[in-house]
Amino acid sequence: MQIIASKKVSFYYSGNKKIKEMVNPLKIKMMKTKIKMIIILTFIVQSIFAQQPITHNLYTTHNFLLNPAATGSRGGTALLFDVYNQWTSFAAAPKILTLGFETQLKKNSAVGLTIYNDQRSYFTHMLALFNYSYKVNFKNDANLAFGLGLGVVNDKLDFTGVNPEDPTDPLYNTTDYNKTNFEAAAGLLFDYKNLRLSLSSPMLLVDGTNFMGQYNAIGLYDIKAGDKLVLTPSVMVRTFPGLILQQDYNLMGTINEKYWLQFGYRSNKSLLFSGGLNFNMLTLGYCYEASGGEIENFASSGHEVILGIYLNKKKEEPKVHTGKVHVAVQMLDSKTKAPVAAAIKFKQNGILKYTGQGDDHGTCNLMADPGIYQVSAKAKGYVPIRENIELIKLDKAAVYTYNLAPVKLNKGVEFRVGNILFETNSDKILTESYTYLDDIAEALIENPKMIVEVGGHTDNTGTPDFNMDLSGKRSASVVDYLVSKGVNPDQLVAKGYGDTKPEASNETEAGKRQNRRVVFRVLEMDKTAIKPKAKTEPEKKVDVNANQIDVITNVTDQKYNSPVKGTVTIKQNENVKSSCISDNKGMCNFFIDQGQYTVEFKSPGYLPLTQLVDLSAIPKGSKYKLKLAPVKLEKDLVVNFGHINFRTNEDVLLPDSKVILDHAAEVFKEYPKMIIEVGGHTDNQASLKYNLTLSKKRTVSVANYLISKGVDKKQLVTHAYGLLHPIADNNTPEGRSQNRRVMFKILTMNSIDDPINEKTYEPGQ
Repeated sequence: MQIIASKKVSFYYSGNKKIKEMVNPLKIKMMKTKIKMIIILTFIVQSIFAQQPITHNLYTTHNFLLNPAATGSRGGTALLFDVYNQWTSFAAAPKILTLGFETQLKKNSAVGLTIYNDQRSYFTHMLALFNYSYKVNFKNDANLAFGLGLGVVNDKLDFTGVNPEDPTDPLYNTTDYNKTNFEAAAGLLFDYKNLRLSLSSPMLLVDGTNFMGQYNAIGLYDIKAGDKLVLTPSVMVRTFPGLILQQDYNLMGTINEKYWLQFGYRSNKSLLFSGGLNFNMLTLGYCYEASGGEIENFASSGHEVILGIYLNKKKEEPKVHTGKVHVAVQMLDSKTKAPVAAAIKFKQNGILKYTGQGDDHGTCNLMADPGIYQVSAKAKGYVPIRENIELIKLDKAAVYTYNLAPVKLNKGVEFRVGNILFETNSDKILTESYTYLDDIAEALIENPKMIVEVGGHTDNTGTPDFNMDLSGKRSASVVDYLVSKGVNPDQLVAKGYGDTKPEASNETEAGKRQNRRVVFRVLEMDKTAIKPKAKTEPEKKVDVNANQIDVITNVTDQKYNSPVKGTVTIKQNENVKSSCISDNKGMCNFFIDQGQYTVEFKSPGYLPLTQLVDLSAIPKGSKYKLKLAPVKLEKDLVVNFGHINFRTNEDVLLPDSKVILDHAAEVFKEYPKMIIEVGGHTDNQASLKYNLTLSKKRTVSVANYLISKGVDKKQLVTHAYGLLHPIADNNTPEGRSQNRRVMFKILTMNSIDDPINEKTYEPGQ
């Protein structure tokens, strides 16, 4: 609606012919009344015969108010409440209430409901629209959403209880005006990186039939002005049949995606001042409108408040680059910044994927598929490094530089490799710590004159005497493990410090976790006398073929450190090249050519073991020591076949996970009396109830897949843990990735003879 009033109380109306016909007699009869009454009745006349445009000021933050294509753009389910009082000092000024509901159906579609109520004195304009949107994703990171709304509009005039000064006034003869028509809305929403364009018609129809509605065009562009501040200039052009063109010019500033302020100017000389707060599930906004132009002689400011409540808000999925990623691993000495030429390995779920060697500049270049990898870097004279790297959030095939700062092994240097974990109040090392200790064992073997102190530390839970004793036992347990891997015991000194040397506050759980640690400190780098290590080779002498490598294999139980008898098979491209059977001492050897191989080990009662071995750089005619550490299948064992992946926020298994489960199914079928718990775990990125539900669905999905592969359903028990048992820090992407997991735990190895099974576990629970 557009009304231009002069100080002489003359009016100009933009509308259809019926409006003009009624205005002339109205003006003549109302000249004797107050100016405010004239304006009120003028609003009512035009409201009867002209379709009312939908008006809002907070459309830059909630485009859902004007464009059905924005339905579901924030993800999840949302409720919106908007109250807009325009020209508050004007008795017939619009009082607008908007209620909105939207929910996401699938990844690219959403539905919603909008109810718009415009009250102007005795006139009521109500609109109800059911909205649907569909988004199309393009490969160049652009998105285009289509929106359509269908509903009804009702216009009603009611002068009940009003005593007119002139009963013959034709205006009051319309008291029974109540008309309902069909209404429609449509819109497009395009976004590409920082640009957003919106074109919409929240009201397409006039009198329910003619396509001559309201149109809005909005353009916004985000400009990053620092680490925390984003500036967003925007322009809005609005048109309506019979009304002049209206433009808005806005500038918004957003801090940390939580707080925003906006200043705007409207072409009718009005000024707009807005601000708001965004929380996890709540958003609140306010706009103050200072009326300008000739209307300011009759009306003052306007106020608009919006409240949004977001339920199960869905986070935008990272954009995964589908091609190879160029990764440049750069290694510079942590102290001198000098280049370090280290051997680099990329692994996924324990399987070697890529290897490389740093050059003279300390850089190793690799081409890797997108994914999550465990990266290890080893250089002679340096502390080994083992970290996780995510290559799933890259927008394009650019060079991704990954920086490592290896620490040089010198006297007095303290270092850690990963986090050495133990069972609660125990010195028993958890199996996930073995990989880190194996790296330290290799470093000690490569530096036989180095002496290292293994220092155990605790938090302040428990008495000082208990903590001192526990830390001493844990450091001794680490020493025993390293010795079992071939380290000379003379190189190791165990010492417990208890809670005497905290490096963080014991007042918080995070600080306590940091204080529970094992630290290695180099005492000497050049010990003059070292006892010779015991021989691990078999006593018998073997004539080594000068053109092959003598692979001496030692098979030892990972937990009990005892020899294991079984079959060792070495393959290349799925072709068997050689095999041997380990003896009572867990020893066997075979001759093989240079190259890369897959070593498999199988033994009754043990989890099948697969290990990659690279013999490409091993000299011909030499000996190579191969250590295999199979895991015994026993009650309470947690079996990790690999990382089971699903679609984001769904229970649909991804193809690579099915390969892992195929392997698990073969193992479970070999032991039909074994009962396994399928445990689902999540990170903490949603509510407790949501995560429990999601983890339950995922465990059931895994169990059903295993059953489809021939596993007896009586062998499987599903259990949902949600976010209750994290194994890593949920404050980092790497930690959350580790916490999103499906684990297999052996409940019993004898389902028939074990009466506890029948009383305690119910398959499918």
